[in-house]
Amino acid sequence: MPLSRWTARHALWLVGVGPLVPMLLGSIVNIWYNVIHIQPLLTPAQLAAFLKAINIFNGVVYPVAVAIWVGVLLSLRAPFRDCREGHPVAPDRMAAARRRVINLPWWAVALGGPGWFLCVPVFLLALWRAPGVLDPRVFLHLPISFAISAMIAMSFGCTRCSSAGLP
Repeated sequence: MPLSRWTARHALWLVGVGPLVPMLLGSIVNIWYNVIHIQPLLTPAQLAAFLKAINIFNGVVYPVAVAIWVGVLLSLRAPFRDCREGHPVAPDRMAAARRRVINLPWWAVALGGPGWFLCVPVFLLALWRAPGVLDPRVFLHLPISFAISAMIAMSFGCTRCSSAGLP
């Protein structure tokens, strides 16, 4: 079945959004897990420190990762447009674009993985520095919550990021 004109025109951005949806799904799982398993283990001061760390971390790490991801996609925009419009593309430029497209799942992992796994030390440190004695179960539940969420996001993100339509 041929692609609609709109889909063909925006295929690169549709592929680019693909890994973001599983990242959001992973975040939803993480939030659910933290509300159910971690929040009850925290004092009000620890909860405030945890929420502050979430806001700071998400406000810094995720915009940087998304900006890099958009930069990777923008590097494919010109060769993709030229291919779509039937214009010739220099062989070396086409080879570079094809390599970039093939490696899009690795870019998603390289950007998303550190974002997820840096959460463990950052949030444990934020909680450890908060007033009060930290429940030892947090040291088990918090890494589990991020590991499960990261695996959901990374595995589904790779499957959603398969091709940008370059011939």
